[in-house]
Amino acid sequence: VVPKDPGMRETAQKVEDLLWWWRDEANERWMGNLNNNLNRDEVYYLAARGWLAGRIMLDPADEDFPFRYDLIDPIQVYPQQGPKGARWVFHVYRDSKNNVLNDFGWSQDLLNRIEGLTENLSESSLCEIASYYDDTWHVVFIDDKEIWSAPHNYGFVPFVVSIAFGPPFRRTDPSYAVANHKSDSNIT
Repeated sequence: VVPKDPGMRETAQKVEDLLWWWRDEANERWMGNLNNNLNRDEVYYLAARGWLAGRIMLDPADEDFPFRYDLIDPIQVYPQQGPKGARWVFHVYRDSKNNVLNDFGWSQDLLNRIEGLTENLSESSLCEIASYYDDTWHVVFIDDKEIWSAPHNYGFVPFVVSIAFGPPFRRTDPSYAVANHKSDSNIT
């Protein structure tokens, strides 16, 4: 990085070093979850889907790296663009009851709500998960029922969405996510 102000050269280098360190750490955690190299997976989604979607959240439970970067199949992501970037994003996908319990095990209260909602399902039965994010809120629905909502207060939508050349591909019409979930919640 070459700063405009030559007096900022050392600071600019520290910022660049920090970003490379962050990227290496994010890659190590991504590969530690039995994924390919993060660069490879990002290129795959750009080539196969025509765009890239990633969620960046704080992870206070990890004292060494308090960030979580999840590369998400963009075919399941529905952003609503505004004049200054994304206004909100829905991430809608299907997964097994067992995986849902593992992924959303933030608290015993939340686990109890999920187990109550899915008590008639076997561990391998599929549920639909819809997560909503805007600049303040994170809301989660399972099978069209709101199970959790809380402010994250980041001041921005915690998603990175980038379009490659050509049209992006989606699983369904983007109005699906809005029509089936946003109106069922206290989201404005």
